[in-house]
Amino acid sequence: MKMRALLQEVYKSFSTDEELLRLLYYKPESMSDNPLSPTKDDVLDMNEKWDIIEDRIRFSPTADGLLDDDPICRILFYQSPRNALKGNYASSIQSFNIDVFVHREFNDVDMRLAWITDHIGTKMSNYYFQNIGTVRFVYGDNLGAPEGYFGYTTTFEYGDFQW
Repeated sequence: MKMRALLQEVYKSFSTDEELLRLLYYKPESMSDNPLSPTKDDVLDMNEKWDIIEDRIRFSPTADGLLDDDPICRILFYQSPRNALKGNYASSIQSFNIDVFVHREFNDVDMRLAWITDHIGTKMSNYYFQNIGTVRFVYGDNLGAPEGYFGYTTTFEYGDFQW
């Protein structure tokens, strides 16, 4: 199993996804203020793009720091349980989680939590990982979040399973 390789590919996929970055970055002023509007700057073309990416996309399963700054949206992704097949580490099923945290100031205006979660679900279901292959959706549910935030977790898995 190449857990680190998968997480690196997820990070590369997320950090180069302009639509996802716009959903994470642009705070809506009203329901008609679309973060995907062509009138808004591309995050990937901004001088501070790596600061934005590093603040919005994290590898650790903790929401620490969300209350430190202005309201934001953030994705956390990390490995979760691994289930061995016939006791073999190399041929097992590995799960990983993607947690999304959205501040109320985003969600109350344009349902940003559902928007980001839908985008990630579609992306993951249609993405072929070079080192792993395809992933399978396992589970999604609301997630406890710091005050003023809403959270949602989604679990995917990859490995030696029958489709």
